[in-house]
Amino acid sequence: MKHVFTAVTASVLLLTLGVTSAPRGVMLMNRIAPSTIELFVANADGSGERQLFTNSDFDYNASFSPDGQWIVFTSERTGYGQADIFRVHPDGSGLERLTDDPAVDDQAALSPDGRQLAFVSTRGEPHTTNVWVLDLATKRAHSVTGGADVQVTTGKPDGFFRPSWSPDGQWIAFSSDRLTDWVGHEEGAGAGHWQTLSVYIIHPDGTGFRRVTQANMSTGSPRWSRDGRRLLFYELPRQDSWTSRMGGQPTSQIVSVDVTTGARIEHTSGPGLEAAASIHRR
Repeated sequence: MKHVFTAVTASVLLLTLGVTSAPRGVMLMNRIAPSTIELFVANADGSGERQLFTNSDFDYNASFSPDGQWIVFTSERTGYGQADIFRVHPDGSGLERLTDDPAVDDQAALSPDGRQLAFVSTRGEPHTTNVWVLDLATKRAHSVTGGADVQVTTGKPDGFFRPSWSPDGQWIAFSSDRLTDWVGHEEGAGAGHWQTLSVYIIHPDGTGFRRVTQANMSTGSPRWSRDGRRLLFYELPRQDSWTSRMGGQPTSQIVSVDVTTGARIEHTSGPGLEAAASIHRR
């Protein structure tokens, strides 16, 4: 039986404060209680729902390994604000901490062969995120997006998000706002920023970097087709990235693109916020 997971949240409020007396890179965080995110597992038809853990109150961003033997997730069980990557079997056994760094580690994905972990981290760059890969056998990690041809030094946005492995393990797709402009309300700063995101691909060793989606939109959460030929992602006008944060009713679509030719297919239409999807080809 196939399984799915859900994360249940109760009244969570995060507030980031910039305080001149705090050390560089420190995030002060206030959560209004009760504050929990708990992971649940269920069969693919929604039956058999059960809580994965009974002794943790802040686990999130969970995903299954390609072989279905592991669930990788982010947890702050060692301290609020201390986000690290863990994995566990779907029956709750074999819990293992995979990252142990003062930085924020999040949005993890196991490689198809289960030997490597792609994730985003603030390590080395406390005010932004990069895509990192961890070798699970050696516990050595390297920054995939740390190369000079990828990094941004102009003061423009430079975040990297939501890594996704190609089926053959040769590519990692992710979204980034690198080299985009500060646009939107409040001269593009703060909560008024319109986030422009594109989907990129790169080899795990940091070579072959290129963009695969059009500019001046907000595209993210890429997923590969089973044959590795197409990438699926959400797409919305960049101004609607602000609308969604302000509690409005933005409209996004699910789009796929041929990685080689760039040919686009819009899979949805009409109003509503479409956030994530996957392609299955038999």
